[in-house]
Amino acid sequence: MENIIRKALSEITIPEGRRGIDHAKVRELADSIMRIGKLLHPIGIDRNDVLVYGGHRLEAYKFLGFDEIDCVMLDGNDWQIELAEVDENLMRKDLDPISIGEHANKRNEILDAMRLRAQPGDNQHTNGGSANFAPPQTTESIAKEAGMSERTLQERKQIARNLVPAAKEAVRKIDASKGDMMKLSRKTPAEQNRLAKIILDGEATTLAKAIALPVPTPDWQTDFSGLTEEQRQENRRQERGFCKMFREQHPLLLNSKGIQVG
Repeated sequence: MENIIRKALSEITIPEGRRGIDHAKVRELADSIMRIGKLLHPIGIDRNDVLVYGGHRLEAYKFLGFDEIDCVMLDGNDWQIELAEVDENLMRKDLDPISIGEHANKRNEILDAMRLRAQPGDNQHTNGGSANFAPPQTTESIAKEAGMSERTLQERKQIARNLVPAAKEAVRKIDASKGDMMKLSRKTPAEQNRLAKIILDGEATTLAKAIALPVPTPDWQTDFSGLTEEQRQENRRQERGFCKMFREQHPLLLNSKGIQVG
């Protein structure tokens, strides 16, 4: 049974580093509260009256001029409180696929730290439930509440885990499809960064167009395929001259067999 209490808005502390407030969402929540006449879901605070989840609901109450708000007093440990916040965020409808994957991966990290992974059929007696903390939900139940299949949630976790920061920024910029994000997540970090730079620099508006662009040849890897035999011989002569000069300037270097040369 949740321990719901009334708390003065002025007594609730908002921790530093929380995500920014979407003022359009605040107004939408305020309209809903006025229309329904009450807050459907209380906010969550810890034992020190620090906000755990429900920041937009709190701001909506402030916007409406209320003095108090319904709160769930979370009496668990730090891991349980953080898990409650992550689960709350996963239910948001405004998250992009990468953010959903990041939250889901964070959830797994917390459960691992707690040495607790929910399985189908678990209950509060077998898996650590308490008065204000239900036992951890399964991935399947989390996905269902978030309005997606378990497979989709797993794919989003994979995308969030494998994409480098620049690639995440790039796919958000072009609103990439799930297929494109999966394709990019399977590439090496170096290739992800290369493609991300193309997109972020405005040279391509889709991943397919970025991939289609020719890969620039590094200065140290010149293509000699179109040279004549005479030009090839000249290149080899220059290489031999460079090697001779290098050995003369560095007489104590060892060759590949460990024998001093020069």
